Amino acid sequence: MRTDTSLLRRVISLACAVAVIAMVFSLWSATGRAVYTQQYDPARAAREAVTTNDLASQFGDVPLPGGESAAAIEAVPNRFQIGLLPSTYPWNFTSPDLLSVLTIATPAGLIALMQIVPARTTRRLVRLALSHRSAPGAETVTT
Repeated sequence: MRTDTSLLRRVISLACAVAVIAMVFSLWSATGRAVYTQQYDPARAAREAVTTNDLASQFGDVPLPGGESAAAIEAVPNRFQIGLLPSTYPWNFTSPDLLSVLTIATPAGLIALMQIVPARTTRRLVRLALSHRSAPGAETVTT
């Protein structure tokens, strides 16, 4: 009986982890497939509304290498885009730019990996890590 519920629990956990990974990649695709996470910046929107000095008006008559004109260059969109990588330092946990495909999919991937690996292997690795940690004669650091 325990094996059946254990297997069911593992299958449900694996399905949920795969669903989270699939959802974060679909969100990434829906928001523009950016490399780095970008947030909407109201200050930038206010600056862009006041000024009309865009790239096309300043350099519209200058030919670019490859035969393109300056008017064909698109501006970077000022909207939310979830990126593959966070656009902030990882130790800044209060920043909304920490949200990314990497920071969401990695824990879900680890959960999926833990559900795929057999339980006895996981228990053996945990026992090995704990026995190495509390081995006799090992130095202990107290703070």
